[in-house]
Amino acid sequence: MAARAVAARFAHGLTLGTRDAEALRQATGEDDITLALRRLAADADSCLTAPLLALVYSPGPEDMRALEPALAGADLDDAGAMELEDAAARLVSAGESRLRLPEGNPASLAPSVDDVRDYVRRLAAGATPPPELRTRLPRFGPDAATLGVVLRHGRLSWSPARTFLVATLLDRMNTHGPQADDAPALIAWTMRFLDLFPPDLNPREALAERHRALVAELRQAEFQERAIASDNFETRLSQGLRFGHAHAPDVRTELASLDRACRLALGLDGAALDRPAAAIDLGQAEGAEELLRILGNPPWE
Repeated sequence: MAARAVAARFAHGLTLGTRDAEALRQATGEDDITLALRRLAADADSCLTAPLLALVYSPGPEDMRALEPALAGADLDDAGAMELEDAAARLVSAGESRLRLPEGNPASLAPSVDDVRDYVRRLAAGATPPPELRTRLPRFGPDAATLGVVLRHGRLSWSPARTFLVATLLDRMNTHGPQADDAPALIAWTMRFLDLFPPDLNPREALAERHRALVAELRQAEFQERAIASDNFETRLSQGLRFGHAHAPDVRTELASLDRACRLALGLDGAALDRPAAAIDLGQAEGAEELLRILGNPPWE
């Protein structure tokens, strides 16, 4: 049961990142996190306290990965997620709660009902990805839970076109050897890409449009780099040059992700998307076994 998994996580200890711990210490003036938490709890209704409590009761990456199998198994919708908030709040209130600090030592925690509900709400329990995607995750081994978290927190409205593209990538990614794909990174990029287009997107047309936009952005970034290297700020200002923010390394990284997605889903790289389709000679197969071998190792791989 997902509510029991959440309660077990509170008993085991919620994780608190180094930056969040430092923010609590600076805001409260307490070096001891336990004392800082008591001070926050004593003033829980303050508008200044709420953001600090949110640091404590926002699940970090480790918490999300640990709870993802239970959430995926529960397969909740929005109504089920609200029921989970209530059930988890009752179970947590009946047991102990801890906070695991960056230094490794635990601090006692006394969450209110609303704190537990906020924590569960931030898990996005009602945003379970489609079963067509969940059934493909176990083959990724240790990355399966991370992929589940990426799919859940993309918060997409899943359509047949979106599900088909992500399922295709999951099916065709290489999970073994030195050339194995970084599956979580590629799926995270795909989720951001899908969010730019309507749910009924045509994958090839959408990838082509995004490729054109990134190429234009890369040209702008490279021009900006050359201008910065050749002229000082005052000269550019006197010439009326104004640059938008375009960071060339980031654009190149996104282009690499788009190219990998294109090769997996369509069998060609991004630069070929605007070219008319061409026939590819796969050779001649002597029987069904040879045909399967050729189709399993196409020339674009």
